[in-house]
Amino acid sequence: MDADDFRDYMLSFLFLRYLSDNYEAAAKKELGSDYPDIAADVLQKTGASTPLQVWYEENLNDVPAFEKQMRRKVHYVIEPLHLWSSIASMARMQDGELLHTLQAGFKYIENESFQSTFAGLFSEIDLASPKLGKGYPERNAKGKRQNQLTQEHIAKIIETYQFRKEAPRYSRRVEMAEIEKNDFNLNISRYISTAVGEAEIDLEATHGELAEVEKAIAAAKHKHNDFLKELGLSPLP
Repeated sequence: MDADDFRDYMLSFLFLRYLSDNYEAAAKKELGSDYPDIAADVLQKTGASTPLQVWYEENLNDVPAFEKQMRRKVHYVIEPLHLWSSIASMARMQDGELLHTLQAGFKYIENESFQSTFAGLFSEIDLASPKLGKGYPERNAKGKRQNQLTQEHIAKIIETYQFRKEAPRYSRRVEMAEIEKNDFNLNISRYISTAVGEAEIDLEATHGELAEVEKAIAAAKHKHNDFLKELGLSPLP
């Protein structure tokens, strides 16, 4: 993706966020005390992503009148599912429908949000474009931060425990006195360091190498100055 494409995508996202934030603020003002005041954790349990979505679901018969009023006051409508806060929630949850919902939101704004259509407003935005990299499932496949245990790893753990084997940075036998000294804390890091040691530097050998380099520099400089003298030029200091 080149700089122009990136700019187009970012401006579209920023415009959607601006419209969404403005619309939610206006909706909250319009509904007043009827606007759902729900904590984020409670909202998540309801399955809704925004308070406005809760209001829509609880007041289906009043939605047409509400949207008519919003068109009169702020001149456009955005459905709860297409609000930026809803899109952001789907992104955090790595929802598989994220890109489809976002693309549908752009189309809704182009064709239905305003009294007049804005056909082509987001024409440069293609969320299925290969410019974005791999397909959505591959780009957004859920991963885990912890390491994965293979059968080989499991076999090694069992063998180490069964035969009480010791291995650097992996396992060692610990006396009860040492465990007691650590207040019976069985955290492995208390007894085994998994840090990789840095390579030791042979200072004497390094000093010798530097001395040889200095000699080579001095010899090269002396030879260079001889050439300069032959040319009638001042030698290097």
